[in-house]
Order: sequence, then structure tokens, then C-alpha cells
Amino acid sequence: MDAGVAGLIGALGGGAIGAAGASLAALIAFRGARYQADRQAAASRDQWLRQIRREIYLDFISAAWNFRMKIPSIVGGQGRFRRAQFDELVDAHRTLSEAYRAMELEAPDDLVSLARDLTNDHQTIDYFEAWEIPDGAELTQAQFSLIVEDSDKVRQRFLRLVNECKQSLQT
Repeated sequence: MDAGVAGLIGALGGGAIGAAGASLAALIAFRGARYQADRQAAASRDQWLRQIRREIYLDFISAAWNFRMKIPSIVGGQGRFRRAQFDELVDAHRTLSEAYRAMELEAPDDLVSLARDLTNDHQTIDYFEAWEIPDGAELTQAQFSLIVEDSDKVRQRFLRLVNECKQSLQT
């Protein structure tokens, strides 16, 4: 084989190897850029979803706080029933129920369960509506105890829910 042909074959082989190497490097760079773009898109989406959940949690927590603070307000001075404050409690519960619907859509199942318990598992509204107590009537010990018990139950569930919401947003 002539030295010129050997040089030509060597040059063509080197060029082919160089082209293949450049193509492989370009493919690796493309895949790396694609991976980085996918990761960045996923991180942006996760951040957006976390912000949506944060707003929903905040709305629910605010509604729950308002509801929680209205339970003891239905008892006035000397243990008398306050109808206007009871009506405000019913309205606060309606707002809480609406905020719960958003929690059902966006929150993890364990938070939805806590929110459901906080929204539905109390007795004050049901009992006081059934008793049809007139404004200013003196409450019995059983009625007063029910308010205290319900208020404490809602407070405990409220605090647990707030803690779980914090943890949910940090993961």
C-alpha cells in the first residue's frame, strides 16, 4: 500500500472518528440540557402547586380560626344564650365548609381527613338549632358543658391541622 493511500485512509478514519466523537458529545450535551430543562420545569410546577396549596390552606385555616373563636361567643354574661352570635357561628361554619371543598381538591388525604373532622365533627350547631333556645335564655350546665367540650375539640383539631399544613408545605 502506498504511503499516500495509507495517509488518506488514516485521515478519513481520523475524520470519521472525530465526527463520531463530536456527534456523541453533542448528543450528550443535548440530553444533559434536556434533563436540566425537565428538572427545572418540574421544580417550577412543584413550586406553583405548593403555592396553590398554601393559599388553600391559608383560606381554610382562616375560616377555621374564625369558626373556632365564635363557639364560646354564643355564651353571654351570666351564662345566657346569644342568638346573634349563634347566627354568626352558623355563618362561620358555612364559610368553613366552603373552604373545606377546596381542601378536598388540593390537599393530601391525611389533611383532608383532618379538615373534614374539624368541619363536621362538632355538636354545638346541631344541638343548639334542635333546642331552639331563645335569645337571652339561661343555658343549662349540660348546654354550657357542650360548648366548652366542642370548643376544646375544635381547638385541638385546629392546632393539629395547622401543624400538618406546615409539614405538607415543607416536603
